[in-house]
Order: sequence, then structure tokens, then C-alpha cells
Amino acid sequence: MYKRIQEVTQEFKPNINICRSEDGKILTENEDVLRRWKEYFESILASNSDEIDSTSVYTAENEDIQPSYEEVTHVIQCLKKHKAAGTDQIVAEFLKKRRRNLMEKNPPPCQTDLDTT
Repeated sequence: MYKRIQEVTQEFKPNINICRSEDGKILTENEDVLRRWKEYFESILASNSDEIDSTSVYTAENEDIQPSYEEVTHVIQCLKKHKAAGTDQIVAEFLKKRRRNLMEKNPPPCQTDLDTT
């Protein structure tokens, strides 16, 4: 029944499998289209391999950036309650409760220290 409703309500969308050759001609044959895509990707990969070798790759792992106290507390406050635990198997309620306990035992640094970070 769902399939029939879908057939009646959906408009026709033709499959178009064409592309242009390097000189601008329209290619309609499957073999020609596949050959052109192959040529295109080979040219892209060949040009990118030269660029990658000559440049250094920057990743976030190159830096040792520690989150600030404010960032951590803000993220913990924004966590939604009653959600499934993540890959670390820690639920948001635990983090929020633990944060309150830690703040009671170890209050955050004074406001002047927070402004300098």
C-alpha cells in the first residue's frame, strides 16, 4: 500500500547519466561517462599528491591546549539530563552532581585569576 501511495504522489525524476568531455562535448554512453570520471579523478589525485608532499599537515593534535575552567563548567551545565551515556559510560547527571561536590570542596579560583586566562 505504501509503495502505491508513493508511486501516485511522487513526481517523475529521470536518471541523467551524462557529463562533458575535456573539450566540452556531451557524453551520453555509460562507457564514455565512466571513462571521463576516471580521467577526472586521476587528474585530481595526481595534482593533489604533489601539493600534499610539499606542505605540512596541521592537526589539532599538534597543540597541547587545555580547556579552561569556565569552558568545562559551561559544557557540563549544558548537558541534557536523562540521556544515554556516551562512549565513556558517564551520564550527565553524574557529572553535574560531581561538579557541585567538587565546587563545595574546592571552590573555583578567584575572579581575577579567571579573567587572566
